[in-house]
Amino acid sequence: MISKPLHRLTRQDVPFEWSIQCEEAFLRLKQNLVNAPILRHYDPVRRTRVETDASDGVLGAVLAQYYEQDDFWHPVAFYSKSMQPAELNYEVRDKELLAIIRALQEWRPELEGLSQKDRFEILTDHQSLEYFMTTRQMNQRQVRWSEFLSQFHFVIKYRPGKRNVIADALSRKETPCVDESRRLTMLPTACLDEGVLPAHLAPLTPEETADETVEIVERVRESNRQSLELDGFRQIAQAGESSRWTMQDGLLLYEGRLEVPDDGDLRARLLDEIHRQPLTAHPGIEKMKKLVATRYHWHGWVTDVKRYVDNCLICKRTKAWRDRTPGLLRPLPIPERPWQHLSMDFRSFPRDRHGYDAVFVVVDRLSKRPISIPCQKETKAKQMARLFIDHIMRISGIPETIVSDRGGQFISEFWTEFCRILGIKRKLSTAHHPQTDGQSEIANQYMAQRLRPYVEQNQDNWSELLPMVDFAASILPQDTTKKSPFFVERGYEPVMTFDWKDQGTSTPNEREAIQMLSDLQEIWTQTKEQIAKSQELQIRQANRHRREEDFGVGDSVFVTTRDWLQDRPSRKLSHLASGPYRIIEKVGNSYKLDLPKAIRVHPIFHPSKLRRAATTEPLTGQHMDPSPPIQVGEADEWEVEKVLDVRTHYRKLQYRVQWVGHDLDLQWYPAGNMKHAPKKLQEFHAQYPAKPGPPIRLQEWLDADEEDRVLEDHIDD
Repeated sequence: MISKPLHRLTRQDVPFEWSIQCEEAFLRLKQNLVNAPILRHYDPVRRTRVETDASDGVLGAVLAQYYEQDDFWHPVAFYSKSMQPAELNYEVRDKELLAIIRALQEWRPELEGLSQKDRFEILTDHQSLEYFMTTRQMNQRQVRWSEFLSQFHFVIKYRPGKRNVIADALSRKETPCVDESRRLTMLPTACLDEGVLPAHLAPLTPEETADETVEIVERVRESNRQSLELDGFRQIAQAGESSRWTMQDGLLLYEGRLEVPDDGDLRARLLDEIHRQPLTAHPGIEKMKKLVATRYHWHGWVTDVKRYVDNCLICKRTKAWRDRTPGLLRPLPIPERPWQHLSMDFRSFPRDRHGYDAVFVVVDRLSKRPISIPCQKETKAKQMARLFIDHIMRISGIPETIVSDRGGQFISEFWTEFCRILGIKRKLSTAHHPQTDGQSEIANQYMAQRLRPYVEQNQDNWSELLPMVDFAASILPQDTTKKSPFFVERGYEPVMTFDWKDQGTSTPNEREAIQMLSDLQEIWTQTKEQIAKSQELQIRQANRHRREEDFGVGDSVFVTTRDWLQDRPSRKLSHLASGPYRIIEKVGNSYKLDLPKAIRVHPIFHPSKLRRAATTEPLTGQHMDPSPPIQVGEADEWEVEKVLDVRTHYRKLQYRVQWVGHDLDLQWYPAGNMKHAPKKLQEFHAQYPAKPGPPIRLQEWLDADEEDRVLEDHIDD
């Protein structure tokens, strides 16, 4: 700021000494005040706009109005102010927003007194501020600012910094604003061995961090010129012994491509620049090979490119899986008799005239016969057990196993105990894998298909048609068994209205055939053989598009987020996978993952939902991106690595923690935010018993953690 030396003289703790700097500032101010652009008087009827900018530690703004006669925006007032020490720590977007807040506070009477019906414009060179008022989540400071901004009738528009000249100039200092408290040398010279340059540990200057792209390319060139491991190839190139090796401007080239020596993490940083920037957008292995092959060369570069892409965690999370699905088809065992092994599911329908809006479907896995029982969507486990006793168990007895999905009724404590008492073994499908309970799913599809021709216009008579639909399913031959469920169960076909002869009379040969087929055990044997043939055919067809899983217990995998509820505006642009997570157990044909407590989904997944994290080791120095925040309800949660400190704030416990895979976080969090990491709290308070705490409900949190229960929010949290 030009006038800063003069402003400094007005402070009480500064003696009035007219220095050379004060004289120069005074003369420059006089010169600027009498030269164009001359400030215009404020006119409430003219179009008005505010231009703002924040640079380093200074805020700048211009109030301007439009004059039609000369087609020019003339300045009405200028504003410039240094930031407070706390404001220097704001994020870039908050600094730019602070410039807007200060400008509106400065010119509040003028802006509220405008007679224009149209919104006045606020121009900023930070594009994301255009959407500030529509941001879904704000911090407390932004909420206060939002309330203040709601008093004005404005629209924020983006203008690049090159065109935002006046406000940008007001926010610039002649000497850059530097926070001297951050200019620290990490290690003194006395702590450094010979050959270790202190400059490598000194803080980076703005010039050193201005352009990372130029920096890495220049680093490759410099390493190419100075690397001792390339001396032999330089001699070959200089002697002309091989046409492949050449020299150009002191650089060693292999077939016209720059040779990259093995210099620490140099190759990883170069691949970072090629792979991670928006201009290339994380290309795959083949595209990466083409980008590298035309420019650079080193021994084993193809393998390094494959390893790099294979270990890029962002690619694993954001790219669609196009490989063959892991996990071969493994059908369920074939039953020995009808109603020995069952499957069951619920299917919803429109509410009918009898008050039913759902169907409880039970299917015999040998004969494929379904029994459909109308019920309500609110059917609880106790009511489902009564339906099972009245309609299934009293006719066919107690089954050995029941296959179902993970619906609330099937995983309830009541149904679990009910099956235990009766000796029924439950087989629950993994999350979002309906193929496990394929029998019930197919029965549901055919049930709806057979109801459609006969339901009335209002679709309120479907429950009356269910007995006929079940009978139709029992007399029609199944594709798997080639026999009807009725025949498999009873050994004969039922009498139908379209039979052309009396079923009571038959020839000797027919009676002999009936006698042979009346042996139910033989019928069941034939049915099982036919099911086995059908399963073999299904296995061959399905496994053409599948493969053996290449992961096991102890490996790290990614899991698809396709069926997860994510708090993001669009699933199309959300991450497609989450991880990596370690496999801790194999459960049947599925795998149990070590998921963070914040991910409230069933931890057992079918192999088709998983992909191995990496098959190779990462390159030396390759950056491993931390996991993004896990969406739980409306809050972002990270996994707690360690509790750092505790305090009492307004008689409430607050904690500072270290998050897994993230930098140090200086923010204090309420104790209730830590209820998914109770063991970390217990360890901290055991180590520091004199500090405030622990939370009142810590023991309840520990019990819930042991029992894998999800606790609801409580007033004492």
